[in-house]
Amino acid sequence: MNFDWISYLLPALCCFFMIGTVILAAIMGYLSSQKRDAAWQELAARNGLRFEPGGMFSYPSLSGLYRGHNLWLRNIRRTHGKKHARTYTRLVLSLNNRANIRFGLYDEDIFSGVIKALGVQDVRTGDETVDERFMIKSQPETFAPSLFASASLRERLLRVKPMNLTLEGNELVFEQNGMLTDTEQLQFLFDLLVDVADRVERG
Repeated sequence: MNFDWISYLLPALCCFFMIGTVILAAIMGYLSSQKRDAAWQELAARNGLRFEPGGMFSYPSLSGLYRGHNLWLRNIRRTHGKKHARTYTRLVLSLNNRANIRFGLYDEDIFSGVIKALGVQDVRTGDETVDERFMIKSQPETFAPSLFASASLRERLLRVKPMNLTLEGNELVFEQNGMLTDTEQLQFLFDLLVDVADRVERG
């Protein structure tokens, strides 16, 4: 008798569990979005930037002129495989890359296998801590060691975890998995990217 009741109730319990999981995920997503919007609005007000609220099918964005560079902050959705998708925070800074420098900085354990498979050479800086931590691509190769020669830039770049920073053309792009909502962390990234951009512009 007990077995019959369990067999009868099990599908309904599974259904309720699945519905509860979906509702909980929706609530957590909503709370994360509210926290992000509040943080980004604070950043906009602090730095004279423009906050654009998102809609039902779009993410909010932050943009404007920051320390002489056009800046964009937004979330993007990227699919991994057929079904799995992740949200990333993407920060883009414009610059004048007159020397046509190309640069990429990634955590060694995350991106090195993919990059090396594409035949991209890992540039060494001669700094043991930097070379163990990062996978670096740099054209010209002398740019990466010169970037880390700055004690301030070296210390701040090593603080960023995980690291995914690329320079292609006239855009410096930083990406990190998830929604970044810490205003001080984002302010830190704004200033770091501007200082890297200024170093690029000096050639």
